[in-house]
Amino acid sequence: MAIWGFGYKYEAGTYDKSEEFISQGLVCSGWGKSNIYVFQQLKQIKIGDIVFLKTYDKKAYKLRIKAIGIVVSNDIQDYPDLGSCLKVKYLKKYTDPLEIEVDDRVPHIRTATLYEELNPKICQTILKELIKEMEKG
Repeated sequence: MAIWGFGYKYEAGTYDKSEEFISQGLVCSGWGKSNIYVFQQLKQIKIGDIVFLKTYDKKAYKLRIKAIGIVVSNDIQDYPDLGSCLKVKYLKKYTDPLEIEVDDRVPHIRTATLYEELNPKICQTILKELIKEMEKG
């Protein structure tokens, strides 16, 4: 199991696609197949992996999470205006994004379209949020 962060703002932050992702049960890379590095990362994601929709404020070192979900299909599909996408079951959605102060100071990773989250503090916070949501049952 891995935890993946996905940016949801397209065109340098101009368009917020998070509501489309959540309502359609998708997580996407707007780059599609044109950015081979991002597409290769997308192909590494497995059923059962955790994904979260994020933005990162590199001046304040804050990760802002809008939704957390579980990948339910690793069959990559192309969607108009969204790019290459995977099916996701969103378990936690935030009206006001969950803010996590980042203490490892590697902002270049978190500003990426897609990355695997390895920071223990962030991974633990995401898991705790999912567990709380599942316990509400």
